Amino acid sequence: MDLISLSAVNAKSPYKIDSDQSGSFFFVTDKQRPYHVAFIEDSLFYEHGIYQYCLDTDMHAEADGHVYEAVVALMEEFFKSSAMVRTRPAFPSVWSRSNSSVTSVFFP
Repeated sequence: MDLISLSAVNAKSPYKIDSDQSGSFFFVTDKQRPYHVAFIEDSLFYEHGIYQYCLDTDMHAEADGHVYEAVVALMEEFFKSSAMVRTRPAFPSVWSRSNSSVTSVFFP
């Protein structure tokens, strides 16, 4: 996977997004709520090109529309800069557990 340009992400994100040594991304909201974002390659169906998107935060965080904007900025740059990602002109299937902060997205 190519490296994500954090300068491009931060040009669109309302929160400053940084990365850590594991390749995960993180930011802190105006209300001091930390969020962690990761893209994990999933080889269950294909050898390369399928990724899980994981968002981890405090389950009791207050609603904040800027979180959506920050995550979308990160996802757009991920798909733009990752030549290994399989993309097709179709709507993704999204699975989300209401009692979990992890969401998986699969683009068939």
